[in-house]
Amino acid sequence: MKVTPSLLSALAQWRYSETFSTTLMDIRSMLHLSSLPYLRSLEVFVHENYDWDRTFSDSRILFPHLFQFFEVTVCDGIGLLVSFPSRVQLVVTFFQITIFTTPFTRGYSGRLFWLLTTNLSIDRLRCLKVLSYGVDPDVLVLDTIRPLFRFRSLASLDLSMYWAFGLSDAAMAELTSSFPLLGLLYLGNRTMSNRLGITYKSIVSVLKACPELHTLGISFDAGSITASVTISQREDDEEKWEGLNTRLSAISVGNSPIADPVLVALFLKTAMPRLTTVSPAGGNMEVWMRVESMLSSLVLKELKRRELQGLYAG
Repeated sequence: MKVTPSLLSALAQWRYSETFSTTLMDIRSMLHLSSLPYLRSLEVFVHENYDWDRTFSDSRILFPHLFQFFEVTVCDGIGLLVSFPSRVQLVVTFFQITIFTTPFTRGYSGRLFWLLTTNLSIDRLRCLKVLSYGVDPDVLVLDTIRPLFRFRSLASLDLSMYWAFGLSDAAMAELTSSFPLLGLLYLGNRTMSNRLGITYKSIVSVLKACPELHTLGISFDAGSITASVTISQREDDEEKWEGLNTRLSAISVGNSPIADPVLVALFLKTAMPRLTTVSPAGGNMEVWMRVESMLSSLVLKELKRRELQGLYAG
């Protein structure tokens, strides 16, 4: 969108606006928009390969008052996906970017995540949400997401629409240790992929590293939970995960593969005693519903056990 007198006049009329939604404008207009003193939430739609005004080619746009920033990028604007954030400096607490992808846009995430760390406030950002719609979402690997580890103050990280099969348990341990304040984590749980490199050990890593966690959505290989795993929980101190999180009452597991629902229910209930709800997607829904049913029965058994203990103590 090119700057015009009428546009600048409209921006002046919106001087007291707290929210603003617009298509991507030229640098002059974006600079004017950034000066609105009451602007707290901004949404920008990037829908074409816009040619930045070369007169302002060295300009960097600072939005000093924003708390929330939303960027929506459709597939024909993918060229600006990485160039636009490089021109914007934000001190927001919430940042969301929505991307509509094609098979030709794979591989954008690494550069995007790196740019975010250079153009967002490392200490101020609390919530980061990256949504990816399309036929071919990016695959998360450790090198791709490692730039995000600088945001150690994050309380909410949503990468639910990325394929997570490029991650390992070791990568998950590094990821979760980088975000000790996380209360919400979504990772790959809104995709249909069942090719996963992370196992139950990643669940343990998340719960140990993020004591404030109250919302969890993650796809993992639940088939990795075997009888030997439950035995090691009782015999190996390093493997113990009993009562790691007492906040979580529900989790989302996406299209996680699963073999033995009984062992999975025991594992989940041991690690998260308050857990009663499991939300699956894809082809394993019936088996996961069995897990949820068992979690409810385990709750009743636990209550009865505590009641008997109370009577005995009395």
